[in-house]
Amino acid sequence: MGWRLRKQIFIAFIFLLILSIPLYFLYLKFKPGPSCYNNRQDYNEEGVDCGGPCPPCEVYKLQDLIVKKPQIVIYPDQSMDVVVPVTNPNEEYGLKSFNYEIYFYGNNPNEVAKIEGNSFIFPLEEKYIIETAISSPKFLIKNATITINYKKENWVKTEERKPNIELLSYKYNENYLEASILNKDYKNYDKLNLYFLLYDEFNTLMGVVKTEVYDFKSNEVKNIKIYSLPPLLGEPNLVILYSEKEF
Repeated sequence: MGWRLRKQIFIAFIFLLILSIPLYFLYLKFKPGPSCYNNRQDYNEEGVDCGGPCPPCEVYKLQDLIVKKPQIVIYPDQSMDVVVPVTNPNEEYGLKSFNYEIYFYGNNPNEVAKIEGNSFIFPLEEKYIIETAISSPKFLIKNATITINYKKENWVKTEERKPNIELLSYKYNENYLEASILNKDYKNYDKLNLYFLLYDEFNTLMGVVKTEVYDFKSNEVKNIKIYSLPPLLGEPNLVILYSEKEF
């Protein structure tokens, strides 16, 4: 092989080497990432579309949320409160985010209304999705349903649990709701949302009273008085306290 040929080969090699550097970075930029929905085990997945860069394989074995029928109370001013009990039966996994749609139906097929929102749920939590002071539809509600949607990757393994707040006693009259509550948790809370669900003797929802508490220390008893009340038609027979913190 002559000197000139060797020189040409060397120059060609250097040219290809220089050209390959930007091509390599272009490949890194545009190469397809891991797909968690291609029904194949790839990209260091531990199973088909799970583990590694995808949601944990445990997620695909989790139980579905248990969702009950929406409870509705309509006030004389045509505003309404809606309460939907939801239970997460899974011991270690919570949903950091899920979307919900609540549908209201009248007598006619065209009489349909919807509200939607976003929420979360802790492991083993018996939660209430609560919508307060919303406008009722222009038709008489005959039925209501709810749909809940979420992504598998929104399941997270966590030791966090819903706040353990106990309603010790309450007093209700037409002017205010007075309650004594106990923080039974080992931790302090900077802020909690409190919902008092009011039921009559037939376990029918009468109304929802909402408030907030701040700087609630572990094992502390707080006495609160709420003056902003819904226009109830009678005195509640049962009051359920539901407390909520951020996920």
